[in-house]
Amino acid sequence: MRMISLILMSLLLAVETGAVVNAAPQKAFTTTDKQAEFWYAIEHNDTTHVRKLARKDKRLVYSFKKGMTPYLYSVKNGNRKMAWMLADEFWAHAYDRCSWGNAIHIAVENQDFPMLKLTMKVAQMDFNEDLLEQLINEQRHSAKPDQKRADLNTPLHIAALHCNREMYDYLVSFGANETKVNINFKTAAEILATCPKQPKEKK
Repeated sequence: MRMISLILMSLLLAVETGAVVNAAPQKAFTTTDKQAEFWYAIEHNDTTHVRKLARKDKRLVYSFKKGMTPYLYSVKNGNRKMAWMLADEFWAHAYDRCSWGNAIHIAVENQDFPMLKLTMKVAQMDFNEDLLEQLINEQRHSAKPDQKRADLNTPLHIAALHCNREMYDYLVSFGANETKVNINFKTAAEILATCPKQPKEKK
């Protein structure tokens, strides 16, 4: 009876302290398979376990799975809490790239404005003061999984292709180049010009 009471008290304490929040489904790993364990926690949004493993071996933050780092994976899947933790606490590389481009490409492709702001803030934290402008104007030189060739789109091109004027203007305000051409020799400004005009607000 005493043992049951102790177990119940332990569970209650775990709930009160948030120890069970963001916990991934239990899965056994060998001590030599830390990278698999780390990625399992990333994929299940278990920030607590990711932090624990990264503190023991920071190299895990820079590992790759299917061509993506944990930071890019988190951006791609819209997990802002995980992406920010990896960048803020473990200095995940803002300049990491995959077939979808850099993190800013991915956020714009997903039409995720809060994530776009986060990825730009992470770029601003880098020691390279010019990194943000470089990433904003970087062309995508790898083909996405659904493409046969690279489209050479900048994040601004992608915002224009989605007719997202809010994202477009936001990128321009940080120095995005409207005159760069993509694989089809189109500038972002030219693409945006083909979008339906937004109705004027009534006064």
